[in-house]
Amino acid sequence: MEMNTNNFSQVLELGKDDESFINTFIDQSTQELANYLSCIREGVETKNMYWLNFIKHKSKTLLELLSDEAASKKISTISELASQGQWELDHQLSSLETEIYQLIESIKTQLKTQEV
Repeated sequence: MEMNTNNFSQVLELGKDDESFINTFIDQSTQELANYLSCIREGVETKNMYWLNFIKHKSKTLLELLSDEAASKKISTISELASQGQWELDHQLSSLETEIYQLIESIKTQLKTQEV
């Protein structure tokens, strides 16, 4: 499994002169990402298209801030397939789960070590 290096320059720029910002961001963003993942899983399990679209849009800002296009695309794909009535999404969910967990791990391990 490859470990990709994330680009957290936007986040670091936001927290430039604020020591506590990065720690708070790490805590909150990792909780948010885990929450989005469980919400997407729930949306698929309950076949709730409205909920999937809501989470797709809600997660977009954070994923853009983290420069993670891959996760954003995977969420869009899940939403797209579901909107076409294709609810057999185990593979896509599994792939998204891996992506999100890698991102959470990167946030926890790499964010503090990167410089602006």
